[in-house]
Amino acid sequence: MERRGAISEWEHYVKACLDICRRQGNLAAEAALLDRMGELKRDHGAWDEAVAYHQEASQHYEKLGELLGQARALGNLGQVYRLQRKFTEARQALEEALECCRECGNLEMEAFAQNTLGLVQYDEYEHEEAIASYETACRLWSQTGNLEGLARSQQNLGLAYLALHDWARAESFFRAAIELYQRTHSRLYLALSSMDLGNLYLKRGRHDQAEALYRQAKDVMEHTEYTRGLAQVYNNLGMACTGQEKWSLAEDFFSRSIALWRQLGEPVSQANAEDNLSETYLLQQKWEAAHGILNDAQERLSGLQPVGRVAALLADIHEHLRAVETGLGEGRKK
Repeated sequence: MERRGAISEWEHYVKACLDICRRQGNLAAEAALLDRMGELKRDHGAWDEAVAYHQEASQHYEKLGELLGQARALGNLGQVYRLQRKFTEARQALEEALECCRECGNLEMEAFAQNTLGLVQYDEYEHEEAIASYETACRLWSQTGNLEGLARSQQNLGLAYLALHDWARAESFFRAAIELYQRTHSRLYLALSSMDLGNLYLKRGRHDQAEALYRQAKDVMEHTEYTRGLAQVYNNLGMACTGQEKWSLAEDFFSRSIALWRQLGEPVSQANAEDNLSETYLLQQKWEAAHGILNDAQERLSGLQPVGRVAALLADIHEHLRAVETGLGEGRKK
């Protein structure tokens, strides 16, 4: 169900199974299902609920003395903390997960925790460290024969190399991930990796090719009701349309993305989409519209620590605000 993106249907069955195992007093099954519920809540953007589910699952596993289950729950908890940009908490949960993995000797779960640690490092702009973590995950997953896990780490390696502007390696890893997702029939993750390849085309100025990949991904996100993925692909479609001077379409896609990021409670991603929308306004010399959206984005980030992605985004916003002031000043002279 996860591979096909059938998230709502999966949640229905998990809830039904939770009721059954609680009536039976089956603590091990309850722990496993709580962990699955946390993943589902995470993918729907309900992160506080996800944290609660993963914490409860970890506590159950600890009572049972099941290190493998505890490692998985802690790894999932680290992923949610990462999405909440609570990087200290994320690293702590992942280090605990890795310790459990080493004690029980499970290579597959160790690969999962290493991959998630790479995501945290990537978000903190530690790209070389992230690459090392992803490579470790790839090696471990290759040993266990887990094609799905291997695909995810290869996709993440593509993202890290993309951030370093190593276009050839990035494309190679994206295509390797896409091939594996096709073999495992992972529809949702295939769409996500195709969208990443579209991002590479976007950075290389191949806007029409990027748009084609984004539209394919959009259809999957809409069908699966994967809100976070849909917010991402709307933003990316806005950038691809901006590159082709399809102004009306670009503005519409950015507005849809902003609304979804607001719904998901992700201020950094919302501000990023707002900054991208402002660039579309700037290119059309809509100075006042750009000024308003940039002020909103800057205020949204004002309470966050200016490091990593937030620092980079604030720098972009400041640069765009200077362009607005220049544009408005020239308008006054006329």
